[in-house]
Amino acid sequence: MNFEAQSEYELLSVLSEADISVLPRGAGRTNDQIEKWVMFRALSTLCANGLLEYPLRLIKRESPDFLLVCADKAIGCEITEAVNGEYLKAKSLPEANKERSIVDASKFKWGTPKRSLDDLRKIASKDILTGPGWTGNSVEVEFAKLVFDVTIRKTTTLNKTGFNNFPSNYLLIYCNQPLPILDIVEGSSICHKQLASYWSDITFDQILVEKGNNIVVFTSTHYRVYKSNNLWKMANSGH
Repeated sequence: MNFEAQSEYELLSVLSEADISVLPRGAGRTNDQIEKWVMFRALSTLCANGLLEYPLRLIKRESPDFLLVCADKAIGCEITEAVNGEYLKAKSLPEANKERSIVDASKFKWGTPKRSLDDLRKIASKDILTGPGWTGNSVEVEFAKLVFDVTIRKTTTLNKTGFNNFPSNYLLIYCNQPLPILDIVEGSSICHKQLASYWSDITFDQILVEKGNNIVVFTSTHYRVYKSNNLWKMANSGH
């Protein structure tokens, strides 16, 4: 996973030749695969928007997951996937694989309490939508809450003994939470307001959130929504 690049052209060339495929859940998927998928896609998008400096080096490590060196700037990059584990568990049950089964994502909104295995089996065996659904801007609010909660949790990790802090520290969130049609700009705006009191000397300097075909970059002063620069059209999406 380690590499160096002297220019945008060289970086995009290295990234495009990399294998960022992710195996299905339960079929050999690893954290390294997910981390590489998230990191390389983020780099591709940042590069396409002129947000990186050169020469550039990427080094795989632990706590944080990567060290990114841009010119003389060292950036620690921590990566996490945001998804309701109960939803994944329900999707993996035999009941969910029946021809007409529908696992209603609205029953697994962010922060929903854990359910028993019997309850998950009942939900997975349904063939109609029975959850609360989505109204108004509830999808955008859900997205903002998810990003905020994950950011707070990972900031605790950032400040634990044994976690290496660098002059700059980025949090990369792969938002894999099932959501219906999301207005990414509105959701990001709500999230940016929630994060207004977050920033300090003991927090991440930037938060990058990948959702669908977008990557949102949050800082203490602003947020920007970028279209993902997908160099790997045939790569597994990581879901």
